[in-house]
Amino acid sequence: MDNLTTHIIKTDDIHISRNNVNIISGISWKVTTKQHWAVIGSNGSGKTSLLRSIAGDLWPTTGSIWLFGKQLGFCDLPKLKKKIGWVGASIDKWLPPTETALNLVITGLYSTYELYRKPTKADIELAADTLNSLNCNHIIDRPFNKLSQGEKQKVRLARSLISKPDLLILDEVCSGLDISSREELIESIEAMTVSNLLYVTHHTEEIPSTISHCIILQKGKVLTQGTKHHTITNNNMSQAFGVNIDIEFDNRGRIWTKII
Repeated sequence: MDNLTTHIIKTDDIHISRNNVNIISGISWKVTTKQHWAVIGSNGSGKTSLLRSIAGDLWPTTGSIWLFGKQLGFCDLPKLKKKIGWVGASIDKWLPPTETALNLVITGLYSTYELYRKPTKADIELAADTLNSLNCNHIIDRPFNKLSQGEKQKVRLARSLISKPDLLILDEVCSGLDISSREELIESIEAMTVSNLLYVTHHTEEIPSTISHCIILQKGKVLTQGTKHHTITNNNMSQAFGVNIDIEFDNRGRIWTKII
């Protein structure tokens, strides 16, 4: 019998349909403590929908979801959501564009998008240290709308990290970055200390070496799941993306893709 306390995430045959369209079909998945997963699939495969359902933002039509050992629908969801950090460009519409990087990171302590109280000295020091850990101490006083895409992504990341989440979800975090900014961000992610990471992407070369497991989605269903070396293969990736793909792991555990 499953010991749900060992599972950060457990989904049991979840289906998500909207307007008679199947978005997710029969996904069962377990994420155990200390595992870091990549969620891979082509555009429209259901990656973000799956993660939104796990975070309690998109309710499944049928099936059950457990988060930190608690079944969604029978627990204090707002309390559980405080354990989750989500990084993606989708939050930008809520962030004040002229607010400084430092203050935006501080908002992560209060789960707000704006500062509604004067930050304490400890808040300011913690936010500065978090930005510094991502090599961003030089942008502390700069407004968000004056930052490069790579710098903005690091501010989003710092804003989630400052609250020390038990589960960090990174949703297409390398989107829009040039090669140099992408590699710098990936190095920062690899150096992070986080209990559990879910990394959503459709580009295998963006997957940090610290990822241990992978679930590959195709048309809202699980194509395969397991350790990254057993799931990210030529056959699986070719099937998922509909082209002949050659996969190579380098000696650091990074993945490089070539179209045959």
